[in-house]
Amino acid sequence: MKSGEMCDAILNGGDKDTVSLSGDVKSLVTAMRFFKGGKMKIKGLVELDKSQYKGTNIRKLNLSDPNAVVRLFNKFTGPKSRFPIVDKERNGLAVTDGWKMLLCRIPADFPIDDAVECGFSTDISFRWRDIAEDIEPTEYALTSYRRMATIEKGGEMHGLLQAMSAAVTAYAHEDEEGYYNSLRLKVCRKFYDVRGVAELTDALFKMGCDRVAFCEKTAWSCDYVCENTPLHIFGFGAAVNAKGVIMPLRYADDSMGAFVMPVEKSISAKKKVA
Repeated sequence: MKSGEMCDAILNGGDKDTVSLSGDVKSLVTAMRFFKGGKMKIKGLVELDKSQYKGTNIRKLNLSDPNAVVRLFNKFTGPKSRFPIVDKERNGLAVTDGWKMLLCRIPADFPIDDAVECGFSTDISFRWRDIAEDIEPTEYALTSYRRMATIEKGGEMHGLLQAMSAAVTAYAHEDEEGYYNSLRLKVCRKFYDVRGVAELTDALFKMGCDRVAFCEKTAWSCDYVCENTPLHIFGFGAAVNAKGVIMPLRYADDSMGAFVMPVEKSISAKKKVA
């Protein structure tokens, strides 16, 4: 699809229909700019053909360089946590903006004594261990989670997520009545900030992970998932255990406009049965 065809498909999709789009990221971004230019709201769900996308190459950081690590972590600071923390006692580096969090175990060659001088803080301003829960993605730990999607660095799903993030950046705007319009990311039944999920995913790849898994914590050893539990993004393949956590958006539904993240077949089957 060219950008004009994408616009026509979205305009004719209706408030609650799912619109399927096939086209490259350039055409997608151009279509989003059209809606922003006209201050038009996109409603309903949008599915993208993942075969059209490929993730960009992301170079691994030198985790023994505290300056490089703090530059990455500083992207996730917020008003309530202005500095990433180094917690020597609990063996962790963590940062949060109050909505999403990036964390990892302290790398083996990381110079802890130089961390504060480079921009980390030893003031533990938030209970990062309680929020993060499991950090090591062991087989036993993951039995408590429902694994919904796996993203490999540079693969189709990685490119799909990056394309969604670029599209939201091109589309987000205030309409004539002053309401902020954006597109969310729907993973199963919950909605998340697209750019936040993409930023955490790319951050984990920069830390050396070669793939990540989107997971939800289940309760009572069954498939029940609490409505307000966060999305856990586990990293795999790095020299140090790392993960991201992001809270779902409240008061969102299909009619408000969202990209749909493809989920694992086993999850899709359960959803259809339900």
